[in-house]
Amino acid sequence: MSDCLEQTTLGAVDRGEGETRQWRESKLKEMCFTVLPKKAKAEGWPIVFDHCIARVCYDVGCGGVWYDEVDGKPFYSEATDRQLGNAVGVALRMDMDGREYVARKNEQSLLYRGEIEPEQCNHYYGHDDGH
Repeated sequence: MSDCLEQTTLGAVDRGEGETRQWRESKLKEMCFTVLPKKAKAEGWPIVFDHCIARVCYDVGCGGVWYDEVDGKPFYSEATDRQLGNAVGVALRMDMDGREYVARKNEQSLLYRGEIEPEQCNHYYGHDDGH
C-alpha cells in the first residue's frame, strides 16, 4: 500500500491548508455521487455510475481494495485522514483530467480486485506515477 498515491493533486487537500476532515468527507461525497457521475455521462467515461466512481476513488486512495484497508464502512467516515485525502485527490484529478485518467485508475482498481489481468489493461501499465 502506498502512503500517498495522488501527490500532485493531494497537495492542498492533505497539507491541512484550512480543509478539515469534515470538508474532505463532504467534498468526496459531492464529487463521487453528484459531480463526477454527471460529467462521466456527458463525456462518455468508461464508468458512469456513482458507486463505480466511488470504488475507484476509494481503492486508488488506499492503494488496494478499500474494504481490506479501511476498518469499517462507510469509507468516508472510517478511512484514515491520509486515505480520505488521497481519495479526494483522485476525485479532483478525475474532474480535471477526465476520461483517460479515469480509464487508467479504473483499471488500477480492477487489478487490485483481481477482476482483470495486467495484459488486459489498455491504460494502466502497472506503475503509479502519481498522475
